[in-house]
Amino acid sequence: MNLAYPIIQLINLDSKSLIGILVWGNFILGIIIYLYELTSKYKFNYHSLIYNMVTIRFLSAFGYFCLFSRDYSPNIFSVNIGNSLLYLCFYLDSSMLLKITDHYNKRIFIVETVILCLSLFIFNLLEMLYHDASLRIAISSIIIFTLFLPVTILLLTSKHTGKFKKAAGFIYIFLLISLIPRTIEGIVGKIVSLETSNYYQTFLFGSLILLMITNVIIYLLFMKEKTDNIVEKMACYDRLTDVMNRHNFFATGKYIFEKCQKLNDSLSLLFLDIDFFKSINDYYGHKFGDEVLVRFADMLKKSIRPSDICCRYGGEEFVVLTNVNEDECKSMAVRILSETENICIESQPDFHMTVSIGCVTEIPGTDETLEDFIDKADKVMYKSKQDGRNRITVHKDTPNCI
Repeated sequence: MNLAYPIIQLINLDSKSLIGILVWGNFILGIIIYLYELTSKYKFNYHSLIYNMVTIRFLSAFGYFCLFSRDYSPNIFSVNIGNSLLYLCFYLDSSMLLKITDHYNKRIFIVETVILCLSLFIFNLLEMLYHDASLRIAISSIIIFTLFLPVTILLLTSKHTGKFKKAAGFIYIFLLISLIPRTIEGIVGKIVSLETSNYYQTFLFGSLILLMITNVIIYLLFMKEKTDNIVEKMACYDRLTDVMNRHNFFATGKYIFEKCQKLNDSLSLLFLDIDFFKSINDYYGHKFGDEVLVRFADMLKKSIRPSDICCRYGGEEFVVLTNVNEDECKSMAVRILSETENICIESQPDFHMTVSIGCVTEIPGTDETLEDFIDKADKVMYKSKQDGRNRITVHKDTPNCI
């Protein structure tokens, strides 16, 4: 019996103490999220989302503080403002979680917004008319249940939700279950105030504490995921043109090369060099030269297939690797040649650019490497330069240049 008593007390905690934990917990977690973003080495375009997370935590802390001060402040502050703020925070928390888990859409937004508006109106109207603590607890439980129900269903039923986010859905279920008996107890008058200590109150506020921690963990994991994506992109893609860098190209291209080698399949490589690029930089300036590279890379990405890979090989040189035959390779090169001449840069409307292209289409030999392929294409591209630029040279037509 002596051991059973502390266990019973552990699941029948003082409600006011649990609310105090929610005040400090939300406040401290808001600071943690803000400091995480402030000290992050890599910045990304999610500042509004992060600041919304911080705002929700601080508003939640203030809302719970209003509830905590129930015996020492006017009802308009401790009841109306406190509960209204918390309903708003529950709504924002649910919306934020759905956005992070890619479940948010216009229909959900409308449903959740309507629920929030009705909840605020009904709660404050009934409080003004009846001012009954038990009724207030029952209505509040129904409102929280209704606000959290859509996000619970989506997190648990979606096929695209990860294990951790599904676990968050089960915590929401625990919260919803704790609200049902609390609603009934409020209606029959057994819970006469917010500070009434019983198992239902403990389950509710314990669930809210667990949910507060879980949501913040999800937020931090989300920010870490975005930061990791930035680091990965910086390591694999050219920062200026947003095409593969040389290192990533060789890693990916080697796999394609060896696959064609094994299957005895044709492989094509285009080596492209923007004509007179040094003169462009000297005459127009390096900033304009960068714009030329960006526009050319954008055109190149649109001119190849999604399965093809291209990279900025160095300076004004680009390489495209594609699993097509010779005719298709030539067609691609002709298209790129034409599209390059059509590139228009608004700051210099009279500017026109051209490109020299070298093409190789072969079944990779057993003793060949991707570097050999690139070397062949580079040399026939140089032949295009020698022959007057703005043209395509095919390795098959000029075997002596190797």
